[in-house]
Formats: sequence, structure tokens, C-alpha cells
Amino acid sequence: MKRIYPILKPPDWRHIDKAACCLLSDEYEYPPLIAFAYDAPEQFEFLPVAADIDFDKLFEDALENLSQHNYQWEVFEHDGLEFAASSGHTFSAEKILDEMHMQGACELLSSKLLIAAAPRRTCLFATKHDVNEIHEDRHRRYEMFNHMIRSTFTDDSFGHAPISQAIYMIDDGEIYEVVEAGWTD
Repeated sequence: MKRIYPILKPPDWRHIDKAACCLLSDEYEYPPLIAFAYDAPEQFEFLPVAADIDFDKLFEDALENLSQHNYQWEVFEHDGLEFAASSGHTFSAEKILDEMHMQGACELLSSKLLIAAAPRRTCLFATKHDVNEIHEDRHRRYEMFNHMIRSTFTDDSFGHAPISQAIYMIDDGEIYEVVEAGWTD
């Protein structure tokens, strides 16, 4: 039996009217679009639009299947600030929806609060979101993170499809807000 997965898509995805998809939440400032697809050998097979789709159940099943993929986080330092990446895998970007995976980033970065982004397929980045951090360091961190997201989003050198410049606000692994890149606190 084929497994269904959540697939992050750009908000202006041209197949939005043909595939089963929904917004993560309409309460977010910049909500991500989630399409649902089966992982086929060479490409995704998107679930077609149907009137009787139970999106809550579909999302639950897709997250369960996604959680079966265990990807590692790698921490790196830039200009004295720590960042984390969990990239290079088919569902790396979608792992932003996996609370347990994001809790792993929280642990590695020693911060309950994170900002994270999935600008392209197979890319996931995170850094701590410490409101008590010295203002200059926090500003520098946000500027670097925003630059990293925008640069990755516009760089097509690896051929991975762009998703969005959304910045996800994470609290203990759970998304609580999504804003557009360029955000500052």
C-alpha cells in the first residue's frame, strides 16, 4: 500500500485546484500550502481534489508516515552564532511539520524557541529564537537567517524546487506562527 505524505508547496502553486491541498492554518500571517501525495519511484503522485476528503485524517496519516523518516540535524556555526540543518533528503523540508524532529533541533540548539525555514525541497534550517539574547546578537542572528533563507530560495543551482520564504516560529517543536522572510522581532 502506498503511503501518503504532506508536501510543502509555494502559496501560488499552479496545481492548487487539481490536487488535494490545504493551508496549515488560516490563523498564520503567511500560511504554508500543504499538498498530499504518494511517494512514487521517480515523482510524487498527488492526491486529486475530491469533495469527501477528510483533511484532518489525511493530515494525521501523512504526518505519521513522515515521522517514519529519521533525518539527522547538523549544527554549524557562522560568525559565532549556531544554526542547524536537516537537509538533503526527500522529505527534509516537510520535517518542519514533525514536532518530534523539531524538538531534536530545540535540544541541539539548547533553546525551546526556534525560528525555522524550508525554502526549497530537501532543505530545512533552524536557529534559536532567544528573546533574552543581547539585542545586537539577536539582530545579527535574524539578519543571517533571513539572508540564508532568501539566498537558498533564489539559488537554483541544485535543481530543488522552491517552496517559500516563510519563517516558522517553533515552541518546543510545535509551530505557533509563520511569517514571511525579512521578519524581525
